[in-house]
Amino acid sequence: MFKRSVVFCSLIFSFLLISSHQTILADETYTLHPGSYEPSSFQTPFIVGQKGQIRRPSDSPFKDSNYSFYFKVDDPSILTFDEKGNWQALKPGTTTIHFFISTSEKFEQEKQRLGIKNFTATEELTTMSVTVLEPTIDVYRVYNPNSGEHFYTIDDSERKYLYRLGWHNEGIAWQADYDGLPVQRYYNPNTGDHHFTLNFTEGIHLLQIGWQNEGTAFYTHGDSGVMRLYHPRKKVGTHFFTTSLTEKEQLLRLGWQDEGVAFPFIGPE
Repeated sequence: MFKRSVVFCSLIFSFLLISSHQTILADETYTLHPGSYEPSSFQTPFIVGQKGQIRRPSDSPFKDSNYSFYFKVDDPSILTFDEKGNWQALKPGTTTIHFFISTSEKFEQEKQRLGIKNFTATEELTTMSVTVLEPTIDVYRVYNPNSGEHFYTIDDSERKYLYRLGWHNEGIAWQADYDGLPVQRYYNPNTGDHHFTLNFTEGIHLLQIGWQNEGTAFYTHGDSGVMRLYHPRKKVGTHFFTTSLTEKEQLLRLGWQDEGVAFPFIGPE
C-alpha cells in the first residue's frame, strides 16, 4: 500500500511539474503580432542613457526569442535598436518606432530551436511614438510678493500660470529626477501656504492638523543637499528651500532658523 502511494504521488508531482511549463506543440500554429512585447522590458519614461532589451510577452511561445523583432526608427539619433532588440536612449526628443516581424535567418534558426514549425503573423501596421527625456528636470522657484511665499514646481504650465497671477520668476532652484525619492507637496487651505517634505511622519502630522496632500512634487536623489529654513513669525511662506550657502547665511541673519537638509539633489558636476 505504501509503495502504491509513493508511485501515485510521484505521478502527481510529475504532472504538476510538466503543467507548470508552457508546452510548444509541433503541429500548433502560433500567431505573432509585430508589436507585442513584455511591458516591463520597454517602459516609459525613457531617459537619456537608459538601456534595455525588448522582449516578447512572458506568456508567448516566443518569449525566449532574441531575433523575432525588426524595427525602423524615424530618428535613430534619439533611440536605437540592434538585431536582438537591445535598445538605448541616446538624446532628448520624440520619434516614432515601426514594429515588424523579422525575416532574418537567425529568427528562422531560433524558431527551430524553440520547436515552432508553424506560425502566422498579423499584418496590421504597428507604430509607437516615444519621447526620450533629459536625465534631470528643472525645479523652478517663484515668489509671491503679496504673501511672501516661495513656491517650487517642475510643471512649466503651473509656473506660467503663477506668472499671470503676479508671482515673480526666480529661476531654477535645483534639478530633480524622474524617479528616486518622492518629495511630497502639502497645502494649507486656511493660509494658502505650501510645504515640501520627504518625511512621512511630518506628512502625517500635517494631514492631522488640516493640511492637504497634493501628491508628489518631484523625485530626487544625489550627494548634495537642499537646505531648509524656517521663520517662526511668518504665517505664509514659513519654510524656505535653497541650495545656496550664501542665501542661507543671509536668511539666518534676518531671523530664519536652520532646519538642516530637507532632501538630496543633483549638484553641479
